[in-house]
Amino acid sequence: MLDRVGDGRARATSIVRYEAGARFPHHQHPGGEEILVLSGTFSDEDGHYPAGWYLRNPPGSGHRPFSDDGAVIFVKLWQMPPHETRCVRIDTNDPRSWQREGRGEVCPLFSADEEQVCLLRLAGGQAVFPDPVDSAELLVLASKCDHTDGKSPFHHKPGQDGLNKSQMFAGGMDHRKGSDKILALLTSDLKL
Repeated sequence: MLDRVGDGRARATSIVRYEAGARFPHHQHPGGEEILVLSGTFSDEDGHYPAGWYLRNPPGSGHRPFSDDGAVIFVKLWQMPPHETRCVRIDTNDPRSWQREGRGEVCPLFSADEEQVCLLRLAGGQAVFPDPVDSAELLVLASKCDHTDGKSPFHHKPGQDGLNKSQMFAGGMDHRKGSDKILALLTSDLKL
């Protein structure tokens, strides 16, 4: 479990490992479910989703998940508003899912008033948030950094706008070398 807010039926974020041949009975997701397949192939009665697939099942949806060969998934439960109705399936390995933004790339996954979800490929020194956000969750999926200080693949720069806002940048403090690269799942402007 990476994060849990509340007791009983609570908003939860975790990484789940499916052993080869794992099967679960049909079940509902009253608060919705969001999945990013990290490795292997995750399946349900609607299809097979290898590593890189993003799935979003709205509140009230249900499925019978399984994995023939095994899988590791990043999953979030109970984080959607009750009025959310969109079911989303995106293959993030498809180059057509990505858009160039500055020196990096973005793969939009979901957008609503309550939240924005995307994958980011950032070059060293590139801002994680091009615009101010009130809150965010960030999962670093891969990083290739040329700095060896053992620190985070991001660095933090305090805001100077009087609102105590901050900014995060990909790579080490000395990002001029330009070889730092980050792949991250970003969910911003959460209304919790």
